[in-house]
Amino acid sequence: MSDLKKININGFAIYLSERLNHFDPHAVIEVLTRPSRDSEGILGGRAQIMSIKLADDNIAIKKYVRGGVPGKFVRGTYFRFGQNRAQIEYDILERVRAQGINAPEPLGYVLHGSIFYNAWLMMREIPGHKALAQLALNDAEKAFAATDCLVESITKLVESGIYHVDLHPGNVLLDKNDRVYIIDFDRARLYRGDKNRLRDMYICRWRSAVIKYNLPDFLAERICLGLRRKFVT
Repeated sequence: MSDLKKININGFAIYLSERLNHFDPHAVIEVLTRPSRDSEGILGGRAQIMSIKLADDNIAIKKYVRGGVPGKFVRGTYFRFGQNRAQIEYDILERVRAQGINAPEPLGYVLHGSIFYNAWLMMREIPGHKALAQLALNDAEKAFAATDCLVESITKLVESGIYHVDLHPGNVLLDKNDRVYIIDFDRARLYRGDKNRLRDMYICRWRSAVIKYNLPDFLAERICLGLRRKFVT
């Protein structure tokens, strides 16, 4: 993991990358204590997203919250055991970006609490982004064109042995210049097994999401066809 500077303030532990300039910890804490909004879109995830502008940096702050049945009881609190959620995603984003894959640039993370904690990840905001899932319904031509780049990115994930457990069309964004980004790596993990098996896991997860949310068939067809190649293990 990259060296991070630590700031302790008002019970919050803030870990900062040297890439983040003109940091105002009080402004960030003020944002963290506001009500946040759930991820938007037809496949919105478990995270809650907040935004802040620090000098010339537009920062997206992701709060980690639980989904499913556990989330009904302990929505945003985690038990500290090993690496925390924000640190895990920070590290995997660094690894993913080092492979030439477009993903959010991690800038730091914030923790509050000791044995039980809340966590937030700070990333550089992707300008003018739109989710591929929504784009496929509103602008099929642009979504179709994006699938080639997405296949290339998933191929790099497979070759690098990185398994994005939650990869679906809601976790793929196009920025204002139509560059394709993959987001939400908090449950991603390194995969040491056969790469062709990993490829099949990606295909199965992607196809299931397209079918479940009644998205256009071309989203499944283009990705599955593009990944149907033999990987060297």
